[in-house]
Amino acid sequence: MNLLDVEFKLNEKSALGDIIQEWLKNWLIKEKIFFRVNPNTQEPPDFFLSKKDDQDLLEVKVFDYSKSPNFDVANFDTYIRALQEKPYKINSDYLIFGYELKDSTLKI
Repeated sequence: MNLLDVEFKLNEKSALGDIIQEWLKNWLIKEKIFFRVNPNTQEPPDFFLSKKDDQDLLEVKVFDYSKSPNFDVANFDTYIRALQEKPYKINSDYLIFGYELKDSTLKI
């Protein structure tokens, strides 16, 4: 990675979800696919793929392929409570990326 003429090898995994999600946003723009980013980054979905807030929901998940995908398991109670308030969220689509980061080489 290069930022302001400081080049370094990226080996920290904690930022990869944000990086992949940012790449996806730019890919959607390039492919001229309509989307809106959820203004509340702490609440699913990540993207709305229509002008409505209750349909065409897309949640992006990223996990380290060398480990088991355990996203949202810890937040299961929160998810169930959210469905009680907004049952349409059960129809969300999920785009799941598994990655491997080894010696600064990212494989998806």
